[in-house]
Amino acid sequence: MLGAAGFAVRVHDSLDNTAGLPELVILAGVGRDRRLSETAATLGRAGRKIVTLCDRPQLADIRAMLHAGTRGVVLREEASRTLVPTLIAVASGQVCVPQRHAEGADRQALSTRERQVVSLAAMGLMNSEIAARLYLAESTVKSHLSSAFAKLGVRSRHEAVELIVESPSGISRP
Repeated sequence: MLGAAGFAVRVHDSLDNTAGLPELVILAGVGRDRRLSETAATLGRAGRKIVTLCDRPQLADIRAMLHAGTRGVVLREEASRTLVPTLIAVASGQVCVPQRHAEGADRQALSTRERQVVSLAAMGLMNSEIAARLYLAESTVKSHLSSAFAKLGVRSRHEAVELIVESPSGISRP
């Protein structure tokens, strides 16, 4: 399929020498595989354009891949139809993700209060401690956390902290 579209295909199983890799690279793996994100980051730093082929990524997986340097995401089940167009788009400088993930792939800005609550949660404070410090009801803290988690595409404090710590910009501002 790739050869018929004019792409030269080489398979590499090691990143010992990124100088030998082409400008456009396809990574195959599972979205939550930490090594996949590390590999994408390594290739991105080496100036490669990366398309990641994966099974069923969640929104948080897509964001992590984009943050790590992936510029195109192709679902394995749709690869026969979408891989070549994605490669062409990424080669021309575009970012390409599946349509059903596109709306949430770019992280929404958190409100000032959501940033405060998530920051305190990241420091290890419990909801009751956050509520006392910010003069809020504990239920309001839970509401802010829930809203922030949805915007960040995460499901837990741990995932939120990991996203914040690994992000070059920290928690996004409106």
